[in-house]
Amino acid sequence: MKTASSSAPVSGAHASAARPPHRGGNRLLLVLMAVGTVAFLWLSFWPTNQKIRQLQQQLASHREQVQEALLLPARLDRQRDEVERTTQFVAAWRQAAGNSTASVFAAVSHAIGQLGAVTTQFVPEPSVQRGYLRETTVRLTCQGTLEQIFAALQSLEALPFTLWVDELRLTPDRDDQAKLKCELKLVIFAEKSNHSD
Repeated sequence: MKTASSSAPVSGAHASAARPPHRGGNRLLLVLMAVGTVAFLWLSFWPTNQKIRQLQQQLASHREQVQEALLLPARLDRQRDEVERTTQFVAAWRQAAGNSTASVFAAVSHAIGQLGAVTTQFVPEPSVQRGYLRETTVRLTCQGTLEQIFAALQSLEALPFTLWVDELRLTPDRDDQAKLKCELKLVIFAEKSNHSD
């Protein structure tokens, strides 16, 4: 019996499979896939990726805002406490500073004399209005021992209204070497009133 040899031509479907593939079609397919990939990246992927980055930045910003918002109640409580303390301070200061000029002068004179220093000169200068405040300068001279002068200055510091010691000069008393002469320039601040004293 005779068998078909392998060198015999093959017909039909088997014939096309036996041929080497056409390289021009593969190249065209590769070029089309490359162009499609670039078009996809250019038109869809990169803009979408950029939008995603923008959304991530917005999300991070919103997270920071939420974190800050969580801190707001504590900040508001601190601000309320500070406003309350400020309101109390202003009310106390107004009560103390609302004294008439005469009562302030009396308090200054009493503070100096209560521990033994003697006021020898008390010269108030005209008041100056500064916004909500009335500023009054007083030049005074007192005599006493070092301890008495020091106690008088401490008493002035403890008065319930605002005052500055603008000038202070201590010199030995000519008549009594055991005593000092204290010359002061005080600036007293009080709330500006609508009526004069």
